[in-house]
Amino acid sequence: MTPDPRWGQSLYRGAAGIALAQLHTDPQALTESAAAMLRGPLGAGGLYEGAPAVAYTLLHADTRAAQRALTQIDPHVRDMTRARLELAHRRIDASTPPVKDEFDVITGLTGLGVYHLAAGNQDEATAVASYLVRLTEPLSHAGVTVPGWWSTAPAMNHATPKDAQGNGIFGMAHGIAGPLAYLAMCALRGITTPGHHTAIARICGYLTEWRLGTGPDAHWPYWVTLAEHARGAPRATGPARPSWCYGTPGIARALHLAGRAMNDAHLQHQAEQALIGCTRHAHLFTDLSLCHGWAGLIQVVRRTVADGAGSGLQDVLLRLEGRLASTSGDTEPSLMEGAAGLDLVRANPPTSWDLCLLLPG
Repeated sequence: MTPDPRWGQSLYRGAAGIALAQLHTDPQALTESAAAMLRGPLGAGGLYEGAPAVAYTLLHADTRAAQRALTQIDPHVRDMTRARLELAHRRIDASTPPVKDEFDVITGLTGLGVYHLAAGNQDEATAVASYLVRLTEPLSHAGVTVPGWWSTAPAMNHATPKDAQGNGIFGMAHGIAGPLAYLAMCALRGITTPGHHTAIARICGYLTEWRLGTGPDAHWPYWVTLAEHARGAPRATGPARPSWCYGTPGIARALHLAGRAMNDAHLQHQAEQALIGCTRHAHLFTDLSLCHGWAGLIQVVRRTVADGAGSGLQDVLLRLEGRLASTSGDTEPSLMEGAAGLDLVRANPPTSWDLCLLLPG
């Protein structure tokens, strides 16, 4: 039976993600995953699926064959990005709210921007930043002024009555922390566009406004509904699972990057404190994964410590790495929810493989 080609072209759960991990941890095992990744026509998609996922993985392969393949695929990803940017700007011109798939890192333009940053495609990386600046401009929805990233799609993969008027998602994978991290990373690399720092400040202000608690008690809800936004207060909620995807670690990392981009030491300190605090809730994890488990939390903390975080977070990292070294579990062989991602975090290669997670400074 022929495997579904979409599995081969998946960075999240398929061969592209497995190949990315093997390139950094076990190159001798690469043959099968690389063949699956390149089998069949490449599809459209965001960073985690289709041609962009394959191209991102090929960027990490230092072989002539990989470079030849990348030379063929890269122009298609550029064209795809330009087409999606045109649609997004047209939507903004019409003053209608987006769906999260337009802008997020998994399927949207933030993720495509990550690929172009990694590939050195500065024109496309800048064009994505320009779009994200526009995304932060407020708009009117159902008679309420909402942030420009207010999504009309369900916050997760299942709709509920509360989703009827959309939501404001905070997290790194599907929410506004992803665009914030991308804009900050661009600024740290000398790539800016008109309104760039204003947009960073606007997102930081929003995340500060909706933060619950301060210092090590700081945390965020996964998202807010239109009713909560209108009254200016989220539903009562305690700290949630401290995951990269929707939780406090991803948000705190985005804020830390923004603090560096804005030369704001106070913002960096707040982000570090939130990271220290959220590790107290790691008992809520149910797996070891990058997306929503131990590996993702460790990689966030590791990157923040590498950027010069204080000794408190360094101590936390030592404890987390000790816990990971003594923990085992049966997992699927994928990047984001399985063994491939866990292997990468354990190996800790001196590369920017985790740019797809918006983590490097």
